[in-house]
Amino acid sequence: MILSYATRRRRAVLFSVFLLFTVIILINRGGPLTKIYRSVDLTEEPCIKHLAKFNQRPFNWPTFIPFLWKDSDEIIDRVRKLQEFEKCVIQKGAVELEAMDDIQRKLFPYLNFEAAMNDKLNFWPKWTRWDRSAYSASMPHFSLLDNSFTHVESVKYNPKTSFWENWYTSMMQANSKGIVISIGDGQVADTIRLIHVLRYLDNTLPIQLVHKGDLSSAKVEELFKAARERRSDGSPPQELWIVDVKNLLNPAMIYEFKRFSNKWLALLFCSFEKPILLDADTVPFTKLEEYYDTDQFKKYGTVFFKDRTLTAHMLNRGQRRTLKRIFDGLLTSSDRQSSADSYYGIQDPIVQKALERILKKRQKHIMESGLVAYDKKKHLFGLLTSLALQFSPLNEYFHGEKEWFWISQLIRGVPFSFHPVEASSVGRIEKTSEDEFRVCSVQLSHTEQDGSILWLNGGLRTCKFDNWDWEYENKPSLSSVFSSAEDLRKVYQSPAVLEAVILPEAEIRPWAVTDFCMRYHYCTYYKENGPGKLILFNEAKKRKYQKIVETWNR
Repeated sequence: MILSYATRRRRAVLFSVFLLFTVIILINRGGPLTKIYRSVDLTEEPCIKHLAKFNQRPFNWPTFIPFLWKDSDEIIDRVRKLQEFEKCVIQKGAVELEAMDDIQRKLFPYLNFEAAMNDKLNFWPKWTRWDRSAYSASMPHFSLLDNSFTHVESVKYNPKTSFWENWYTSMMQANSKGIVISIGDGQVADTIRLIHVLRYLDNTLPIQLVHKGDLSSAKVEELFKAARERRSDGSPPQELWIVDVKNLLNPAMIYEFKRFSNKWLALLFCSFEKPILLDADTVPFTKLEEYYDTDQFKKYGTVFFKDRTLTAHMLNRGQRRTLKRIFDGLLTSSDRQSSADSYYGIQDPIVQKALERILKKRQKHIMESGLVAYDKKKHLFGLLTSLALQFSPLNEYFHGEKEWFWISQLIRGVPFSFHPVEASSVGRIEKTSEDEFRVCSVQLSHTEQDGSILWLNGGLRTCKFDNWDWEYENKPSLSSVFSSAEDLRKVYQSPAVLEAVILPEAEIRPWAVTDFCMRYHYCTYYKENGPGKLILFNEAKKRKYQKIVETWNR
């Protein structure tokens, strides 16, 4: 049969479209064309000029590419740009000022480069010490022996180097250690309670509270009082500093830093090279200096902890595919060799399990970031990658900022791990049957292997929220149990009771959320001779922990 010219032409057009679409798929999936674009020899031309060319793609991408593919390509492109910037500018020192200025503005749009160029005195963070001495265009220094404050040193800004090189040399004290907390007026009450606990634990690390102009002078005075007032128990005063980073930030983007994303500002712009980042409602039960001596910090320069295993909170299939494409696109070819026992050739079994939970089970709660130790000298660009991910289309995939800590390390090919003990529920022990027990609380705890508490998140009240009136009126599950909103208030504001921890086998018996405390109240279960672990505190530990509960609630 002889086909008409019109039919042959339609088929030819359809075949051409099919062929074009196939080429596009190969590009998006890391095929040969993509490898030509990605495989770059930086010795062929000046490094900074090559980096500038990353702003231009070799193809005009058709508008019908599915948006998930587009998101993953944009993320891969942005991460590679950050890697090239680190390699070209920080490691090789390849600087061409005009090109570098343009690249910096595009890679780090949240920085106020106009002020950096034209108003250097007011560009840098503003520091206020507990004695009300204030400093601009300077950085405090602390003794590396006992962490005491020694002096303030003026910033020496070199306009011929990049912003982050200047930050390395002028605003980050080498080998310094300290505590940093992101704060605004809304976090002051919890931060004061945390300061009380730090004093009780005889903390000697300096503390920097970082804000972006959203901390009032009245609240600052409350914080200084908590840190310095004389205490009858003889607990030491704290070396407390307030750090205002508002002028560092691009005015057009400053309000993009909301809630959890403010923690990146605290971690990036504190002066400590090795900070320990705390949430305001975190409660440590051991001296924080001990984290610097852990095997995890010595080996990796980070200390990460696991979150609750919430099997009901899942990524959708499209989100999972996008993350897989990003991992495939950024891990090296040698890392891509996956097997039944290993994702991307990664051998650490804890990281393997984290990847399995995301890529196979589509779970979205892996890491808990109420306490993070971080070596910025080793991992500054890991932080910058985390921040880029936070402000990417992937932001909605996870809760807050917490997963970007470890995912940024993963896609940069930087080794890391997690504290090996699973997250646990700590509180009052209840017997639900002859051989079953449960612990229900808002407190998420992290322990040693023997169950000793390292720290917990959620404060040390029965409920950390003040919503008892609303909950009583709107939740029959609570109004049927409590006679009045006042009775509910008394329970919510009562101190936590710490009797035991349960480390559940969550894949078998998941964490169970209740209607109590704005649904931040979780129960874990343990059955005798079953999976998981129940650890009852002895009397000595109960007394020790009770003292911290009393200190936090006073």
